[in-house]
Amino acid sequence: YAVMRFIIHKQFYYIHRKLAFKKARARIGYAESHNDAALLHTIFVELFEMRTGTVRTRLSQDTIESMLLAKGLIAYDVGRWNDFYNRVYERAFFDVSGRLSDGDIFKEAMQWIALLEKFI
Repeated sequence: YAVMRFIIHKQFYYIHRKLAFKKARARIGYAESHNDAALLHTIFVELFEMRTGTVRTRLSQDTIESMLLAKGLIAYDVGRWNDFYNRVYERAFFDVSGRLSDGDIFKEAMQWIALLEKFI
């Protein structure tokens, strides 16, 4: 019985993980098609919330950075993540529409999804 529970739990974990990233990719595509870079912040917060089980109110940039380092992401990439996340945050909460092409930020978001999928 314990072996069956373990197998079911492992399969659920795998499916949940795949669905979280599939949903994030679809939502980035939606945000790009509607030219809504502000939506990226919500997408990444929800992704971390789903993947880590951490409630949204406890997810800070420092918390995410610590999680990424603990999962094996190298410090250089964590620094790049912080730069990206700051730009996404600015898009969500401040008017900076002239500072970065939306196409570039959506492309970078997809690249981060691909990298994060290996670590979280």
